[in-house]
Amino acid sequence: MNNLITYIKVFCILQMLFILFGTISCLLPNTSVKKNIEKSVGIYYDEPVYSRAYIRHPAHQSDNFTDYLVMNFIYNYSPHKPLKYMLIPQCHMKGGGADHASYHLQHSLENQKSEPNFKYGRYWHGSTFAYRFLFAVTDLSGVRWLNFLACSLVAFGLVYRFGNVVSKSQMYLFMLGMVFVNYYVVFMSLQFTPVFIIALVGCISLINKMKNHRR
Repeated sequence: MNNLITYIKVFCILQMLFILFGTISCLLPNTSVKKNIEKSVGIYYDEPVYSRAYIRHPAHQSDNFTDYLVMNFIYNYSPHKPLKYMLIPQCHMKGGGADHASYHLQHSLENQKSEPNFKYGRYWHGSTFAYRFLFAVTDLSGVRWLNFLACSLVAFGLVYRFGNVVSKSQMYLFMLGMVFVNYYVVFMSLQFTPVFIIALVGCISLINKMKNHRR
């Protein structure tokens, strides 16, 4: 019973923190955020929707369509209606397909004075709040570098922590496994990076709390 009460308390606190963080993110001044996203579109307009930078195979491609959809929502957040945009992500979408990831975002730039015509919430909805803080100070190039830095730090941290509780052969196998999950694609993606970081931080936390390391 005590565990159930604790779970309910933690769950409610996390929900309140999520709403608070999202609302604060939506309240950020739009000027710098819009400026950096517009600059990003100018730099990366010809970037393919599903970029394959190294290995020409679908399993090794990034999902720029979703990344620019995330940027589209961030671009359209309104500090005048923070709760509305925090709960229901909205943006401008244009009919038809496109060869470039920024196709729909470009449509948003051109129609920013009109009401959004598209609503869509997914598992990456929460990460848009964090990215809004980053786009307030830098463009997509800077955000990708910060993602690379964050991914590298947690990956090195996990390998270091993991190496203290298992044999070197097991640690090397783990590092090899990291290669096979296409680590180099992760930090280039706004969508993939938060999932990767949360997973590795969770692993570090689990290792720190384990009493029986062999198990």
